[in-house]
Amino acid sequence: MSETTQNITLLLLTSLAVSFIFLSDAPQEASQSCSHTPLPVSEVAFKEHTLVVELATTVVARECGLSYRKEIKEGHGMLFVFEKEGYHGIWMEHMRFPIDIIWLDEALRVVSIKENVSPDSFPEVFSPSAPALYVLEVNAGEVSSHSFFVGDTIFLR
Repeated sequence: MSETTQNITLLLLTSLAVSFIFLSDAPQEASQSCSHTPLPVSEVAFKEHTLVVELATTVVARECGLSYRKEIKEGHGMLFVFEKEGYHGIWMEHMRFPIDIIWLDEALRVVSIKENVSPDSFPEVFSPSAPALYVLEVNAGEVSSHSFFVGDTIFLR
């Protein structure tokens, strides 16, 4: 390869790297893609408690999750619905408030719980101890105040 070709190749690779850094590191662009257009809503019930949940059923909705929001109302949450059971990890990128994370299997049984996850924990990824098909995110404190335990079942309405 000639020196000119090497220089052009190096210049192109450098330009691509710089473009990638700017595009992948731009929070305003990510925020726009997570514009939080209304998601389908349902209710989940467990014991004597009912939550209104937004359903994150698409890849984009699951990636955005509750990011960039200032809060979720008391009695509300988000239910992530995956295509198949797995060890679906949750992270707190661009989160502004702590949450409880509840992983559920195909039968909507609680298989794992992580309480009071702080936004400061990013980039740590939290995964369940058993395969899950659903992940329920609620305000921090919901798990303890409503006595959620591994093995409990929730119901979709």
